[in-house]
This record gives sequence, structure tokens and C-alpha cells, in this order.
Amino acid sequence: MMRVVCLVSLLLLVVPAAAPAQDNPKAPSSVPPEREASPRTTHAQLAIAGKVQIADPAPDFELDGSRGVPVRLARLRGDWILLVFADRRDQVVPLRSVEGSLRDQGVRIVGVCHEKARTLDNYPERTSVPLMLADVTGEVAAMYGLWDSEDRQIVPGFMVLDREGIVRIAFLGRLLPPEEIARLTQFAVGGL
Repeated sequence: MMRVVCLVSLLLLVVPAAAPAQDNPKAPSSVPPEREASPRTTHAQLAIAGKVQIADPAPDFELDGSRGVPVRLARLRGDWILLVFADRRDQVVPLRSVEGSLRDQGVRIVGVCHEKARTLDNYPERTSVPLMLADVTGEVAAMYGLWDSEDRQIVPGFMVLDREGIVRIAFLGRLLPPEEIARLTQFAVGGL
């Protein structure tokens, strides 16, 4: 009986809040006018962003890789993964300074960039970044909660995934200096 009362109370709070906009045609809309009439495009649908929670399995995906072949995240299991999201490949390149020490601890760096696969071809080999993936549409970044649909770009962030693909660290919204990312990654690897 108590659950029913709580549910009804919640409904009473939610319904009146939505009612004025429907009852009063002159009431201001909560949707900006430039967005109300816009057609549903792929990018408009990406505004619904996923979220990545620590201790949950990382959402699986497949993207074109910088080595000319598609890469599925699930096939990288068995290694620790430092999954780095950035709008451009140049934002991932500074990680080359810590790539060797992370590799020695069994960590693979995988960058996800808002670039075309052909743009990424051979780029990692020249800069010592082992693997970059092309997220041209931003769909994968949206699954991870790192897609800015207004500016149509990937919001920077990184995650550390354990050998089973479980998220152990998630830092979303900006990239730290490579040394700080390496320290957090080493903590996750050594502390778990």
C-alpha cells in the first residue's frame, strides 16, 4: 500500500509540471525554437548520450582502425586497455611519452578520435601511439557519454578497462597530462 501511495505522489508531482506547456499554447517551450522543427538526423539522435559506470562492462563497439582493419573492443580483452577519447588525433599523441611504461605493465592505449580512418592510416606508427580508431559519426562517443551534439565533436576523456572489459576508472570531460593518466592507470592495474 505504501508503494502505491509513493507512486501516486510522484505522478502528481510530475504531471502538473508538464501540464502548463500542453494546456497553454502561449507557454514557453522547453525546447529551443531552432531545435523544435529540425529534422531527425543521425547527429540529432546522438544527443541521447549513454553513460559509463565504474564496475560495469564497457559497451562493445567496432570501428575502423588506423591499421586499415576494423577493430572490435571485445577482441582486445585479455589486456588492460587505456581507452582515450579525443576529437582529434593530435590530442592522443602526447600519450606516446608514457606508452612504453604502460606497455610494460600490460596496458594497451587505444585512442578513439572523430576522424576518418584514412586520416589515421599510418599516423600511429609515426608517433608511437599503438592504435587509433575512427569514430566519424560520434556514435561510439555518444554510447560512452562523450559526444557534444551541439558542436558535433567528441568530448575528451579516458577509461581504464581491466582484462575482462570492466570499467575500473572513468575520467570524463577533459584529458589530464599524460603523466597523470599513467599514474591513474598504474593505480588501477596495481590496485585491483
